[in-house]
Amino acid sequence: MEYKEYIVNFKNVMKNNLNIEIYSIIEKNIDKIVNINIKKNNISTNDRYHQSKRGGYIDRTITLYDYFNEGIFYHELFHAASVLHDDNERIFDGFHHQIISKSDIGRGINEGYTEFLTQTYFIGNTDSEYENEMYYVNLIERLIGKEKMQSFYFKSDLNGLIDELCKYNNLEDTIAFIKNVDSFSILRELRQEKVLQYKIKDGELPNLKFLQLEQELEQLVAKIYESLNQFIVESYINKIKDNPNFAQEKENLISLMTKKLKFEVFEYEFDIDSLVNNYCNKHKKL
Repeated sequence: MEYKEYIVNFKNVMKNNLNIEIYSIIEKNIDKIVNINIKKNNISTNDRYHQSKRGGYIDRTITLYDYFNEGIFYHELFHAASVLHDDNERIFDGFHHQIISKSDIGRGINEGYTEFLTQTYFIGNTDSEYENEMYYVNLIERLIGKEKMQSFYFKSDLNGLIDELCKYNNLEDTIAFIKNVDSFSILRELRQEKVLQYKIKDGELPNLKFLQLEQELEQLVAKIYESLNQFIVESYINKIKDNPNFAQEKENLISLMTKKLKFEVFEYEFDIDSLVNNYCNKHKKL
């Protein structure tokens, strides 16, 4: 298909699956796209330690790197469909809110949900650099409901999402959760910089300094996972505490969170059963 045909297909699928209010936002934003470009990646290597850019949407232009990829194109269409600018130099891209040249929040949840929607509606399950982000946004969507999650996303309403999550947890921990999901992208990029700095190549043993940094990173990510899991467990239990089917709902939560998690070359497995039961015991919610 030509680019135009993908865009038409994107709009048709959204129209058939979302309510008219949300679709009108999508249609308006998609119609603002003025350019689609394919550019050469700055990083040109097949080394297993390196990562390259996939695509981007900025200034009403979709950019794909090196070649056209259907999944990446749909991913960027979702970004285009959920972007909003205001008069105070703030950019609202789905759940990613940033003040130009100052600060931002929600990048991780935004990328995770963008990829989650891309796979849900267009390309099915496939490997993605956003696996961790997708894992946690899936849990969040199950917590608050698909309709609310999608509405907040396409309306660029991060504050609405935060308010909804605060029904089941406190504001401080909710903000910490969002920032922790942000940290996956930040740490991936940081690791990439160190790979380039130490010139790690396929087939070569990394030097001692790089291995020390890898060990520190592995430990840091483990702590991030633990904090994220704690927030999810607390929020779910707070939601279902008065449910007459609490015991079954609790088991469903444990089943949802049994997946082994991976960040870069590191793999993690957590005792979610103990985490859930410890929280229940502590707050007498058995």
